[in-house]
Amino acid sequence: MGEIIGVRLINFCPETLLAIGKMVEEAETYEETFNLVGTIEKVHEGQFIVFDVRNENNRIEKLYWLLYIDSELDMVNNYKDLVGKKVKVNVYLNELFDARILEYRMCNIINTLEVLE
Repeated sequence: MGEIIGVRLINFCPETLLAIGKMVEEAETYEETFNLVGTIEKVHEGQFIVFDVRNENNRIEKLYWLLYIDSELDMVNNYKDLVGKKVKVNVYLNELFDARILEYRMCNIINTLEVLE
């Protein structure tokens, strides 16, 4: 039934069908997002920046900066100044290949970051 509707829709409003397809694709990519509130304990610099964030349950979460982070901060020039700051971070889970262990593993990738203090 979905195919029939899609075929008929493409003739009348192709922009709408393309927009729906893009929304589905984005939803699949960022399916498992969640917010995390905690304090940045440490910043690891390497090929990528990784933040150690102590969450409200006193557990350290590793958050990866792989893509553009939506933030009011100038992240490129000020990310080191975030150590010791309380932040609210929106992250999504994604499977990345870890060349050190030759396996895929789940990583928390940062979408947005907001300083709470």
